[in-house]
Amino acid sequence: MRCINMRDLDHKAWDDYCVAIGGVAPRHFYHFLDYLEKSYNAVNLSFILEDDQGKTVAVCPLFIEQTSLEGVTCLSTTCGGDPAQLPAIRHCGTPSMRRRDVKAVFDIIHALCAEKNVGRIIFRRGSVGSLSSCCTYSQSGIFEALNAGYQPICFNSLQIDLSKSEDQLLEEVSKYHRKHLKKAEKLGQVIEVVDQACSDELIHRAFSDYQSAHFAAAGRMTRPQDSFDAMRGLIRNGNGALFINKMNNTPISYLFCGAWAGLAFGWSQANIEAYEEFSPRHLLEWQAILYYRAQGCRYYELGSRFSNGQIAQWCDDKLLNISFFKERYGGDLLPEVYFERFLDRQLFQRVWSVRLEKFADRFFA
Repeated sequence: MRCINMRDLDHKAWDDYCVAIGGVAPRHFYHFLDYLEKSYNAVNLSFILEDDQGKTVAVCPLFIEQTSLEGVTCLSTTCGGDPAQLPAIRHCGTPSMRRRDVKAVFDIIHALCAEKNVGRIIFRRGSVGSLSSCCTYSQSGIFEALNAGYQPICFNSLQIDLSKSEDQLLEEVSKYHRKHLKKAEKLGQVIEVVDQACSDELIHRAFSDYQSAHFAAAGRMTRPQDSFDAMRGLIRNGNGALFINKMNNTPISYLFCGAWAGLAFGWSQANIEAYEEFSPRHLLEWQAILYYRAQGCRYYELGSRFSNGQIAQWCDDKLLNISFFKERYGGDLLPEVYFERFLDRQLFQRVWSVRLEKFADRFFA
């Protein structure tokens, strides 16, 4: 087996591996990993694994950062606190060959993490796998990481099937959201799309306005400038688009979306505070959904539908309210799983004792 570091490849070579391996998601591709590296103080150890015949075995996103886990400082395989995507491992040959490949991939990851003194490994497996321009729901092997010693933390993810007609999609939107969509149109809200077809001047100007709105909404610079520059670059190469809600020709809300291999997703959103009473996001995300349907994407990922009940994860009211908002667009609830493994016994005992105590206090309150 041979490991090839992401930084020894250009973006096309890395993405060619992704397409060849199949079963990949947007978070496997080069420009998304590059964005993560530029956004957070994490070390990028992402790699390609080849067998002795030079055939691709796996595409493995991997980051390491110092983080606080239930008040305990440790090294974790996260980036900005979020888990990297579970490695995409080839599907070929017999089930026994698959098991050998899975074992080889995780043996390398575990050895690398032990060498770097990582105390906790965590990965994310989304609900939709993609191959080239075709996406499919696939639950095959969804829990095979359990055989490598990982514990699952389960969520729901909201996915909209863009193969449905526009009328059918609208019918699946809640009455509450349809009411706000009609209201937005009566108010004269219009969505402008800044994508690959636009001029460099327009992309730069519109994205600068979005970044200013993002800064104003957050009250601070949340990420380095290189991070925002990477996002803007995605518009030019066709993996990103900026949606702007305008009323009386004045921007009132922004939504940045990403799209890879037939799967699109809302990425970052910012409202202009003075216009929040006009519910600007309702029409904004709906038009993004219709845009990507027209572009031929297979699915639009609304994101996680958070709920409480997982011992290792408890959501605040803000996340729950965002979930209520998103599920009103319709879509299917599909499994999204975090896989977690501790390499440090003391860290495991400390973290889980806190988790159990917190869960008992909240759940039985």
